[in-house]
Amino acid sequence: MILNSRIGRYLYRRLRPTYRRLHSFLICMLLGSVLASCALMSRERKPEPEAPEVSEDAREILSEEQIALSQLRGTVNSEIALSEATRGAQTNLVRYDHPYYHVSFEIFPDGEGNFSSSVAETGQSLTPWSGTVIIRKVKVSTRFHRNRADAAADENLIRDEGVERRRYQYQNGRWVLQHSVFEVTRTEVLEGDLWVAPVEPVTRFADEERGIVSNWIQRIFRR
Repeated sequence: MILNSRIGRYLYRRLRPTYRRLHSFLICMLLGSVLASCALMSRERKPEPEAPEVSEDAREILSEEQIALSQLRGTVNSEIALSEATRGAQTNLVRYDHPYYHVSFEIFPDGEGNFSSSVAETGQSLTPWSGTVIIRKVKVSTRFHRNRADAAADENLIRDEGVERRRYQYQNGRWVLQHSVFEVTRTEVLEGDLWVAPVEPVTRFADEERGIVSNWIQRIFRR
């Protein structure tokens, strides 16, 4: 019993500093756990920052703009589809632009949906929106003739490639084309089955009425 008591006192004296350090360590761990729990609870209770409010007017303007743009693109896609259908059926290819006839059809190489477009408010009640469309286009046509039969029989085709800029207005619930400008970047003529660059300046009119036709060239290529 005495031996055990001595060993106990010895061990107590030797291990007392260790007990104290362990005790201090456990207290620190406990305090750290409590503080961490408090911080976590505080973080969870902290409300999320609110998103900036968007006024109802702003939402309506954005929504109307998106709808207007979607309708504009739908209108242009319908025009492209109609042009492709007309060309495929080979109907209504002879056009009359007073006082001339000519065969003309359009090709949109990029297809439906592949064009740039934008809309803007006008501040006017009758035409609240205006729209701009930029689209690649190829126009194939004959020379201009005084009568329809000569235009239909003309096999001297001219191919103009370029970019068309269109201007639309929103009227009575639909988009209406106001005007367009076709900026030609390359002109070719058909020789056999191949399109080649013309050796000489292209003659757009079958007759030689130079004094009359100059203004008509500008008018036709704005269509």
